[in-house]
Order: sequence, then C-alpha cells, then structure tokens
Amino acid sequence: MNHQQTVSFGLVCVASLAIACSVAAAADAPGTLAKDDTIQVPSIDEIIINGQRDKLSQLRAEIYKAEDAVYDAFNQVNTEQQYHTYCGIETATKMRQKVHVCKPEFVSDAYQGAMGLMGGDPSALAVAQHIIETRMPLYKAHLHELAHQNPALGKALGRYFALTQHYEAVRKEKFKGKWIVWD
Repeated sequence: MNHQQTVSFGLVCVASLAIACSVAAAADAPGTLAKDDTIQVPSIDEIIINGQRDKLSQLRAEIYKAEDAVYDAFNQVNTEQQYHTYCGIETATKMRQKVHVCKPEFVSDAYQGAMGLMGGDPSALAVAQHIIETRMPLYKAHLHELAHQNPALGKALGRYFALTQHYEAVRKEKFKGKWIVWD
C-alpha cells in the first residue's frame, strides 16, 4: 500500500468510526430518537487529500507547453518580423542534452550572418553575441508592451510564470538536504 492509499484508508476508517459511535450513542441514549424513529447523524466535512507528488519532468513538460503558448500568442500579435520567435528542442553541444529553446529570428540571423561573413573565424561568435546583446533589450521591451496590450498574451505569460514558480517550489522541496533526486 503506498502513502496515498494509507492516508486515504486512515481517513475513511476515522470517518466510519465517528459515524458508528454517533449512531450507537444516539441509539443507546433515551429520548434521542425522534417520533418517526430516525437517527440524526452529524454531518462530516469532506476532506480531500492529494497525496500525489509532482514530478519535475512532468512540470518541465508543462512549462515547455506554456512557453510555446506564450510565443504562439506573441507571434500572432507581433508585427516585427525580426522578433518572430520559434521554439523547439535542440541538443546542447557540450552536454549532449536536449533542451527546450525559444529564439527570436534576429538571434538565428545574427549567428548565421556572422558565420557566413567570417567563416570559421573564432571572432564570429563574438560578433553574433554583440548583435544579440544589443537587440535583446528592445525585443524584451516589445514583448512586454504587447503583453500589456493583448489579454491572450498576458494570460499566457501569467500561466508560464505561475508554472515556473510552482516548479521551483517543488524542486526546492525535493532537493532539500539531498544532492540527487530521481524523478
């Protein structure tokens, strides 16, 4: 029996015991039965306990879906082509780990342009990074402005931020005093 079943079974037993004791006490006490011989059973508040633990991998998947929804809503109201944002799964080079990435078009253009102009020159990455760092504050301001103007985008952003906060709270709780947590 898992933890959730044990807690549920215990609550059912306690509730059943309380009802049985109330009925027995009412039946034994003189004058407690009404004229139609019905027993008045006290009402018991309903108790719902969710014993299911959140899995970090499931929460991450929900965050990815919410982030995709944010950029779908953003792309619908955005008129600046360079700010059109694409989301997808990419493989991180050093760690060979698949990660969810959302990039505005100007980021991809900066890397492609710098690499095309400079070929294999190591400074190409620095040039692309400089272009991205200069345009990113304008992109964020545009996103922020559209979120205030468009209720659907604002709602999608709110859901995304709520999920990320919930994820962080669950992650902190799971890692409390531990180095590794198996999800």
